Amino acid sequence: MGAGQLPLASPKLALHRALQYAVEFWPYVMNVLEDGHLELSNNVAEQAQRIFVVGRKNWLFSDAPRGARASAAIYSVTTTAKANGLNPRLYVEWLLTEMPNAGELTDEVVDSFLPWSDRVPESCKLDPAAAEKAKEMPDDFIINIDPDAFDDEMANNAEEGL
Repeated sequence: MGAGQLPLASPKLALHRALQYAVEFWPYVMNVLEDGHLELSNNVAEQAQRIFVVGRKNWLFSDAPRGARASAAIYSVTTTAKANGLNPRLYVEWLLTEMPNAGELTDEVVDSFLPWSDRVPESCKLDPAAAEKAKEMPDDFIINIDPDAFDDEMANNAEEGL
């Protein structure tokens, strides 16, 4: 692929940089041919990022690292649930109900709460047709959460040194 053509293009040309890039990443491009399930585009990844671009103004509280980590964690949990055929809201409700009663969160216990675990209740699972439709739908925007709602919790955490 293009490696033989690289010396023919002047290093000053954009063509040289393009060929260099293609040669460097060619083995990774070929991976898509090894698995017929892989898509030839990154549209799914691009669409997943769109929610953050559009919602940036809604997340002004994320200027604090803890707020940004919390947003990323919730987004990760809900999109992983959706990708695994679960209703994200019901799955998060189940997690918030069950995890506090789980005792020590060993690797095995945490694994039992993952979206693909057999322990996830049927009530959290979407029927196959709905699960496929949900995967194609864009994510709902995360609304702005009033930071004042967390003032008491933040004050308590500060007193406890958290």
